[in-house]
Amino acid sequence: MTSTDDPRITAAINKAAQVAYSMVGNSGQAWADRNVWAVVHPAAVGNNWAWCGGYMDLCFRRAGVNLMRCAWWYYTPYIKTFAQRIGAWKTDGGSYGDNVLFDWDSDGVIDHVGMSIPDYDSAYYRSVEGNTSPGNSGSQSNGGGVWERYRDWADIAGWVDMRVVLAWMLDNGLWDGTTTEGDYSDEENELNSTEKAQLAAVSYLLHNNHGQALAAVDRRTAEMVSLMRDLKKSIDALAAKIK
Repeated sequence: MTSTDDPRITAAINKAAQVAYSMVGNSGQAWADRNVWAVVHPAAVGNNWAWCGGYMDLCFRRAGVNLMRCAWWYYTPYIKTFAQRIGAWKTDGGSYGDNVLFDWDSDGVIDHVGMSIPDYDSAYYRSVEGNTSPGNSGSQSNGGGVWERYRDWADIAGWVDMRVVLAWMLDNGLWDGTTTEGDYSDEENELNSTEKAQLAAVSYLLHNNHGQALAAVDRRTAEMVSLMRDLKKSIDALAAKIK
């Protein structure tokens, strides 16, 4: 198993964090369509999708890592489900470059994701986030800009340990360990069509404060997606043996 201290992992996380900071201050759906969706998922251009997860995907793709090979990163509850499945979920604090997940209403549904950049001199938690507002007024999970934010710890649901994620990707052949940006637009995971339909069905409700009603449905959906992935891997492994 790959060590989470592998220098390739450190290099990728450092580059992704640098990319995240490099775009702070940009805002607007037109900017997001041109600089986020056009790069990571062109089919989303013009659809007004919330793009906090897309921004995290963009930052890591610029560092050579395609997070969409792990899970549908554009729908934030799936990020937590995936992290829990591989042992990358933690609730006791984040490290530099981790994905930090927010639950504004404490209803059990993940609302938003950002890049963890801890400031140990602050009583608040620092992150760089896409599709948020520059201050506490306005939408925090659909605010339309890239901003450095200092968040209340009570709003944090937990963190995705990106060192564990990248080590898992190396061990499963989902990342080659380089930090060279590539064109991955046609290499998204095999359940895209299913997950895109699910995302279209719930995104409006999720971003219009109906999270409590979605919680039970979302958990069951995420479990089913995870089972489908595991089943496909088993079938592929069996097919390879038969050959």
